[in-house]
Amino acid sequence: MLEGKDILKNIETLQENHHSALKEYKDGLVELRDHLKKLFYEDHFLDSILEIAQETIIFPPDGKTDKDLMKEAEERFKNKIPPGYKDNPKEENSSGDFIIWSSILQLDTDVVFVSGDKKSDWVYKDNNENPIVARRELIEEFFIQTGKDFAHITPKDFITSLNSDVSEDVRADLSNYKTKFKVEDSDELTVIEPVNSQEKLDKITRRIFELVEDLCQKEELKIEGDIYKALNSLVANNIISRKTREEIETIIKINRDIDLGLLGVNDFSVGWAISKGTHCINNITKYLQD
Repeated sequence: MLEGKDILKNIETLQENHHSALKEYKDGLVELRDHLKKLFYEDHFLDSILEIAQETIIFPPDGKTDKDLMKEAEERFKNKIPPGYKDNPKEENSSGDFIIWSSILQLDTDVVFVSGDKKSDWVYKDNNENPIVARRELIEEFFIQTGKDFAHITPKDFITSLNSDVSEDVRADLSNYKTKFKVEDSDELTVIEPVNSQEKLDKITRRIFELVEDLCQKEELKIEGDIYKALNSLVANNIISRKTREEIETIIKINRDIDLGLLGVNDFSVGWAISKGTHCINNITKYLQD
């Protein structure tokens, strides 16, 4: 009998502990629910962002209405003039990219545009769909209108450029931006360590200039002006492809951005420029030797 009473007492004690733990669990859920509700109304992160951005909102150009901008965006869309023509024209905010761009064009200063938009009407991309550099058309339009330089950078590259000591959790979220890829003759993709240098890219760029001049001489093309006119003439005469021209122009731009301090030598685009520049040199040299 005594043994049965002890067992019953233990069971009652366990039931009391169970009820107590269950109540504590439910009270915790209620507290968590109230906390989450509060976040919808008191977002400290959003408040901080608004405080930073409050004085940096750019409005449409003087004399232009929203209707004017929408009409201009439609014309650019028809002619595939970046940015924005990759957006669905049926969407309500399809002209949003151009409206942003029209605001950027008002800035009388060098601009580094931090954006997660990776569509090809904003940036050139590598084979892994990673953004490399802003579209040539955007760089040229901005320079013509302002006389300044324009560069595009993703948020992950921007954050890690400012602070290389970010936490491991943040690094994971930034998708290991410093990983470099190199494709060998095999089908395998090999991760390599950064081997970029400004001196190396500078030599490659100068060599490309020399080879473009040699190409023009070989084809008896009389070019008066800069390398861009020479490249356009080579494309017009079917000596090089449009893709090769765009690659060379991008390499030149990346090299200049390093000189201006807009890019660091460990930036992914620099590795791309060195790799692609070497490839261009080999192809042009082979063509000249034939």
